[in-house]
Amino acid sequence: MFASVEEAIAFADKKDQDGGRPVFYIKAVDQKDLEGEVTSVDQVWVKIHNIGDPKNIQDRPKRPEDEKRWPEYWKAYRDETEAPTDGTPIKSFPGFTPADIQNLSRRMIKTVEEFISIPDQEINNILGGKAFATKRKAQEFLVYRENNGDVSELLDRIAELEKLVGDNTDNGTKRAEGDGVSESIDSGGQRKSGRSNSTGARKKKRKKAG
Repeated sequence: MFASVEEAIAFADKKDQDGGRPVFYIKAVDQKDLEGEVTSVDQVWVKIHNIGDPKNIQDRPKRPEDEKRWPEYWKAYRDETEAPTDGTPIKSFPGFTPADIQNLSRRMIKTVEEFISIPDQEINNILGGKAFATKRKAQEFLVYRENNGDVSELLDRIAELEKLVGDNTDNGTKRAEGDGVSESIDSGGQRKSGRSNSTGARKKKRKKAG
């Protein structure tokens, strides 16, 4: 999909044009009737998180247009399911440590595309000195992933092959040891087999007895 790092960045920028990530929830709101009596009613509210900035949160009653603005999130709220993640989950990128993932999640950054789309200063606030190197690696990771497929399958296959090679090596060593084969080097530089020559010993005994 991506032919270059620039295309990956453009894609991430486009994904960020929805105005943030909403969290719909029920809130108890007090209302007064004509006689001044206060009662509480349930209302649907929405917290709109500005991706990358945990302090910039808009909290207000849900509006009818919000359902069209974020249809997938609204559907997830109604169905009581987890909101979908449109992009590459941050856990898929091996360049993030567990602490990085936690810090990004607090800022509502759930995909690698969202990560590379936020301002450099904010990335620096999250990751510190490794921020720009990590961003560059993330950009290259997206390009590679789009051009070569899911790298996790490849890594799993490599792990399986390494285990298979290790098992075969261990079995070969055990077979050699089980056959009683061992070698040593005498003072003349000749290799000697550790396996005893019982046949030759028996012949010498019979000759001596005769």
